[in-house]
Amino acid sequence: DGGRVIGLDELDDVVGRTAVHLAGLGLRPGDHVGCALKEDADHIIAMLGIMRAGLVYLPLDWRAPPAEQDRLAGRFSAAMVLVSNGTPALAVPTQAVDEDWHGAVAAVAAESNATSGDDGPAMISLSSGTTGEPRGLVQTHRAIFFQGSSRWHSIGPLGPRRYFSALPLFFTAGRQMVLDRSEERRVGKECISRG
Repeated sequence: DGGRVIGLDELDDVVGRTAVHLAGLGLRPGDHVGCALKEDADHIIAMLGIMRAGLVYLPLDWRAPPAEQDRLAGRFSAAMVLVSNGTPALAVPTQAVDEDWHGAVAAVAAESNATSGDDGPAMISLSSGTTGEPRGLVQTHRAIFFQGSSRWHSIGPLGPRRYFSALPLFFTAGRQMVLDRSEERRVGKECISRG
């Protein structure tokens, strides 16, 4: 992300800290958390932290007018929306992911275990809404795991360890590239450890 490089161990740590911080904000497992962040490392960390905390990730287009973000957040019962610094206020509670956020995340102790279950909801994928209102498909942790691992097993490793993602992270395809890469690494480690 620009000059920022995050290794896998650091990513695991900051995702764990993010999950703990989200719980400290009063969010409870099963709550829907909107994510209206730009396409950067903060968005990826927030998405993974939301799911690790047992919360449900709701992607929102950070470019959309506040009224549209409010409408979707209300329609899908978001308890909170994570926003970039300087985003106009929304009707639902918001939390800016800014320097204060990063300081608070760094100050908590990470937990290594996730509170979410395999069959628990992990994210709501929104349809494009080209024929009407966007529909929300709830994906479970298990479904996301099998999507990534089945692609990994059927086509093998996805190539170089660095890639450029030009797709917005609120698009399913944009998120799937990130999640597939994470799954490729995890499944590969499991296969190696099993011999």
